Amino acid sequence: MADLNNNNEINEIQKFVNLWSETYKPLAWTSIVYFVFWYPPWTLFCLAWVTFTALISLASLIIPPLGYCFCIGSVISWRSLARIELLTVSYCINPKNFIKDSITEIERNGGLFYPITKISPTRTAFPGYIQFGAEFVSHQHTRNCFFYFTFYKTFTLLLFVVLFPKVW
Repeated sequence: MADLNNNNEINEIQKFVNLWSETYKPLAWTSIVYFVFWYPPWTLFCLAWVTFTALISLASLIIPPLGYCFCIGSVISWRSLARIELLTVSYCINPKNFIKDSITEIERNGGLFYPITKISPTRTAFPGYIQFGAEFVSHQHTRNCFFYFTFYKTFTLLLFVVLFPKVW
């Protein structure tokens, strides 16, 4: 019986040591900093920005030249926010070698990423102002950016707010 208690104590000590060994990993701390300090304000900013610019863009379409410029500017800003999101998440995955690996990877595979000011990686030619505006605003990547920032990130922020206090 004493041998069984000894094994249980050894298992409990091993579990405790394994748990604390995670605190020495920089990836864990980077992720905690990201989710506690960066994610909530960034998500609120993105939600407010994308919603506000979408409403302003739609309302400004009453004045066609001004509305066109607002729509194009809004889409460029959403794509820029998506690019920043990719960079911050890739930093969480690889904080030690972020500059060496991630930035180099983005530059090397630049054609795979959606350009901010072009319709898509394959459609880089300028088709004319009206056609460009219509295709740029209604492109799948633009819709994905809009839905990501208005629905997905908002939903995950709500989950974070509900679940985070229960963890602590």
